[in-house]
Amino acid sequence: IQHKALNEKHLKISEKFNTLTPYNMHNLKSKTSYPFGVVTGGIPSSVVQDLFEEYERIDIPILKLGAPYPFPEKLADEFMDACDKVLVIEETDTVIEYMLRDKRKTLGRLSGHVPMEGELVPEKIEIVLNKALGDCGLAPLSDSDNGLEAFDLVGGLELPIRKPTLCPGCPHRASFYSIRKALPKAIFPSDIGCYTLGSNLGVVDTVLDMGAGITMASGFWNAYIQDDVKKPIVATMGDSTFFHSGTTGLINAVYNDSRFLLVILDNHITAMTGMQPSITQGDRVDGRKGNPISLETIVKGCGVDYIKVLDPYDTKNMIQEVKDAYAHVNDPDGGIAVIISRHPCVIGFKETAIPEKIEVLVTEDCDDCGFCHLRFECPAMVRNEETEKTEINPVLCVQCGVCLQICPKDAVEKV
Repeated sequence: IQHKALNEKHLKISEKFNTLTPYNMHNLKSKTSYPFGVVTGGIPSSVVQDLFEEYERIDIPILKLGAPYPFPEKLADEFMDACDKVLVIEETDTVIEYMLRDKRKTLGRLSGHVPMEGELVPEKIEIVLNKALGDCGLAPLSDSDNGLEAFDLVGGLELPIRKPTLCPGCPHRASFYSIRKALPKAIFPSDIGCYTLGSNLGVVDTVLDMGAGITMASGFWNAYIQDDVKKPIVATMGDSTFFHSGTTGLINAVYNDSRFLLVILDNHITAMTGMQPSITQGDRVDGRKGNPISLETIVKGCGVDYIKVLDPYDTKNMIQEVKDAYAHVNDPDGGIAVIISRHPCVIGFKETAIPEKIEVLVTEDCDDCGFCHLRFECPAMVRNEETEKTEINPVLCVQCGVCLQICPKDAVEKV
């Protein structure tokens, strides 16, 4: 009964979207044929309209689909029938293009006219339109190559490619370093958070959705153990994500006797989405006090007996703790091990995250191996092209002192 009611509701919505509305509209003239038209949705709709107004191209009709689901098939067919060729410009995934029935008339990502990746900025959309118009034997928007000139200008600057990376002094970086140092051949399922950037450090192999770090770790264990293979598995998850989506997966893993190490990266805050307070701290969003929830208590309540809490800034200790935890995982009488890697976020707790500032410098022993800025990826460690040595950028350095422990050549020392 409910299914039928939903189908009827869906049909009514579809009928409304199949008429000209503020959401779905075109500017076709009655009984007029066009050699070329544009179907667009999202932000590109405004860009296309602005470009046509700027270049006074009233000869090109536009079908704007602001509500593409349920897909307005009648409206789309009406537009397609009036045009010899149609260019689809949409962001971000290919949706509208797939829904158009006459693929022989359709230009877009599938035809190679619209890039499969990258943001559709106005300059790029202008290039796309000019190419499609040219392929259809029509005049481009303009004779100038404004869009191409902009891209050539940026390309000629030879700007360095910078990957997104964790902040200077981020405790997650120290955690990832220790995990990989202790178990370099492990599988590393992870989760959604700023710690997803651990992929740069080789300690994040999978990111699916919130909570999947634990459930995929459990799945990997069961997939390998059926062939009697004990593969080391280290899952990572933030404290906020664990409270949000980790407990059910952990209970399921314990119940099914999966074996892996879970490292909960506890930085006392929900950093990625705007520095909202973590429930472990007892601070509500509106500033009022709440009742803090103990992470250790919740983990123990999920059935985990092996729980260790440590500070990741002490990398030597954490490396050993990771090895000890995996020994418990691998023990026939053991089970899932959980390490809570606890250190406040250096951005959210600027005054208290690093109580003892440690000023450091790079000595002449530096042999330009690049480990600190290429593998450890500390933004404050930069290579001086003239001296071919690493230097400390004092503007970025938060003086956490972790670099004293990770340099392979011991070329970092206190000032």
